[in-house]
Amino acid sequence: MEDCCRDSLLIHLPSLLLLLQLPAGGSADFMVIGPSEPIVAVLDGDITLPCCVSPAMDVENMELWWFRSKFSEAVLIYQNQREQREEQLAQYRGRTSLVKDFLTQGDAAVLIHNVQAFDNGLYTCFFRMGIFYEEASVELKVAEPFFPRSSPWKLAFMVILTVLMLLLLGAVFYIMREHTTKLQEMQEWEKLHREKEEDQRIKEEALKARDELQGDLDWRKSVYLAALKKAQLYADWWKEKFQALSVSLDPESAHSSLAISDDKTSVTFKDSPKDTGETYSVLGHEDITSGCCYWEVEIRNAEEKSEWALGVCRRGVERKGWYQECPGKGFWVVGVYENKVFSLPDNSELLVPVPQRVGVFLDLKEGDVSFYNMTDGSHIFSFPLASSSEILFPYFG
Repeated sequence: MEDCCRDSLLIHLPSLLLLLQLPAGGSADFMVIGPSEPIVAVLDGDITLPCCVSPAMDVENMELWWFRSKFSEAVLIYQNQREQREEQLAQYRGRTSLVKDFLTQGDAAVLIHNVQAFDNGLYTCFFRMGIFYEEASVELKVAEPFFPRSSPWKLAFMVILTVLMLLLLGAVFYIMREHTTKLQEMQEWEKLHREKEEDQRIKEEALKARDELQGDLDWRKSVYLAALKKAQLYADWWKEKFQALSVSLDPESAHSSLAISDDKTSVTFKDSPKDTGETYSVLGHEDITSGCCYWEVEIRNAEEKSEWALGVCRRGVERKGWYQECPGKGFWVVGVYENKVFSLPDNSELLVPVPQRVGVFLDLKEGDVSFYNMTDGSHIFSFPLASSSEILFPYFG
């Protein structure tokens, strides 16, 4: 254990020396601003310590430290666009997280869960960009929950008073009950008689409703089966309703491992794909803002064990490295993995054959996108869109 700690200290010693050797009067193109008043937290609750840079700027690529009195007392460290937990104090490990929602606007607040008494005190918010750095202090005050303690005699008095009140209420209730017993017995008999008649009427109505419902279900079943036989005609009907969109691929949006054809209508890997953990994708050049349109995608060698995804995505989505293709991230796609078709919001397997030609039907009027197997016209899956005013692009991954 002692050797591990010594190794960890040696590994991180250069970075600590570098921070200590920064010029004390170094000025940056930004200021770090913290709250002027102490932040008050309640014991065992959650609290957010705010901190931001001025002027507002994107700080995703900056280095951020939250620490107590010195760097070795790290509460949270953010480097290389992720949190570094190795140098974090043990008492803060698993209890702190960076609020990343507004990093692009210069806000880098830290959230502390399950506030403890030892969290009370000063915190330093430290930003570094290159050789420039700035910092600000934030004071946290942990307030003890206020629960007044009653003296023993007051507690005993309250218990006795409660018992006496219960006894008094019990006596009053007993007298009233004895006084009204005969009247209640008569009312109960009349009530039971009425309930018996009501139960009989309800049973008769329920039997009648069941027969009517069964007839309605049988009719709906016959209509559904008739419509199901015509399901293969839906794709052709949609093609009549929707405007065909000629999609060209945007080389500027393509992953560096992908090769776009000269006519910008097909995409392949430049070399044999390697398992790098990244998501390979390219967007269509055309942005779609309104109306109803569709395009067809042919998957070559679909019978092989290939992996692919296609659909639409919102403008400006994050597509660096590995990312999740789901509606919450701005993607509405279906895909194939291990020769099975999946809907990617929850990776639910769709019990349909792997298609070789897929039609993507986008309806911004109704706010949905549907996928059809254009070989047999069968429906694959449909998504509701979060908003019909989205600016969308064809997506191929």
